[in-house]
Amino acid sequence: MQFFQTLTSFILTTAYIGAAHALAVPDNNALALELESRSNAAATCTLWTLIPNTANLRASCDTVDHKPHLTEIPISNCVANRNGGLACQKNGGAGGSCVFYDIKFGSDFFAISAHCKDDKGEIVTTVNFDMNQCFSNENGNL
Repeated sequence: MQFFQTLTSFILTTAYIGAAHALAVPDNNALALELESRSNAAATCTLWTLIPNTANLRASCDTVDHKPHLTEIPISNCVANRNGGLACQKNGGAGGSCVFYDIKFGSDFFAISAHCKDDKGEIVTTVNFDMNQCFSNENGNL
């Protein structure tokens, strides 16, 4: 009888630890989908516009209840100038050393072109930089 009580206790403990471990291990596919949805602004935003004489973007982005919301954000909030090239970076500050032009967008892409100064002060042109990885739609706001 003692053997069966010990075995039952062992099985229940093992099942409990296994269940706890399963809850603690993140689902990499779910995590990847969440990250993709957070950075894929082109899927839920449209009417992208570069505001004249600024380094600001404006777009109409869907809210969680699928209503359009007009939103505006400085490009510098999400993009950096790295020696004349563009890169996604929080508070990157690219607006201070780049002139942005020529936006292209669709349901699965959003690209922008820019002239940026490199470390030597020379102008480097970047054409069709993928901005879709830099911006996300958070309930209608970029």
